[in-house]
Amino acid sequence: MKFYGRPNTIKAQKSLFEKWVEPNFSHPIYENDLEDAVTFWKSRGLKANTIRSLISITRKYAAQYGTPIIQTHRIQTNIGNQVGTSKVLTKKQAHQLLDYIKTFHSVNEYRAICLGYHAGLRKGEVFGLEWEDIDWHGWRIMVKRSYNGPTKNGKNRVVPMSDALWKTLFWTEDNLKKGKVCTPFNPGPVLRKACKDARLPEITFHGLRHSFATIALNSGKNIKEVQTWLGHSKASTTIDVYWNHLPDDSKVDFT
Repeated sequence: MKFYGRPNTIKAQKSLFEKWVEPNFSHPIYENDLEDAVTFWKSRGLKANTIRSLISITRKYAAQYGTPIIQTHRIQTNIGNQVGTSKVLTKKQAHQLLDYIKTFHSVNEYRAICLGYHAGLRKGEVFGLEWEDIDWHGWRIMVKRSYNGPTKNGKNRVVPMSDALWKTLFWTEDNLKKGKVCTPFNPGPVLRKACKDARLPEITFHGLRHSFATIALNSGKNIKEVQTWLGHSKASTTIDVYWNHLPDDSKVDFT
C-alpha cells in the first residue's frame, strides 16, 4: 500500500492502515464490506474524522488491487448516516460570522478566515500563502504549499476567487508587499468567541472548508470542479466527506 503526502500524513495513514484496514479486509472489497467496516469502526469509538480517513484509505487499498469500490447513493447515504456530517454554516450564517469578525477582530484574522470560507483552503495552506501566489488579473489563487511544507497531497492547485475574496485581499495595506499573506495565529479561540457572540453554531477552521465545499455542491457545481479546488486526489473523497445536503438556495459565488 503506497501513501503520499507530508511525512506526518504518511505516518498517520500507515498507522491507520495497519491497525484498522489491512486486518479487516480480504480482496475483492465490496460495498457492503465497507459499510460493515464503518459500523465496526464506530463501535470501537473511533471519531468521525478518523472513520472518514479510513474510508479513503480503504478505497485506495481496493483500487490498488484492481477492485475499486463503486460510489453509489446507498453507500453514500449509509456511511453518511453512520459517521455523521461535519459542522458547516449556511451562506447566511457565514456572512454573519464574517461581518462580526471584520468588525471586532484584526485584518489579519479576518483575511485568514475569509480564505478558509471563500476558497476552502486548509489552515496550513492559508498560513503558507504568499502574495505572489495571487493572480489578481485572473481572479485566482495558486495553492503551492502549506505553512510547514508541501500541500497535503504534495500537488499544487488553482482556486478561483469570488468577488468578496478578491476585494478582501486587494484592499489592504499589504496588497503590494511580498511574503506571507497572513501571519500565523490560532484561529480556534477566535472562531469560538465569534460564533458565541454572534449566536451562531460553533465551527472550526476546517468547518469553513466544509462550508465552502457544501455550498458549492448544493448550488450545482460539478463534483470534479470542487474536487480540484479542494485538492482531493479522487472525487470519491469529495463525496464522502463534503456531500452534506444543507437547505440553501444560495449561488456558488459566495458574495
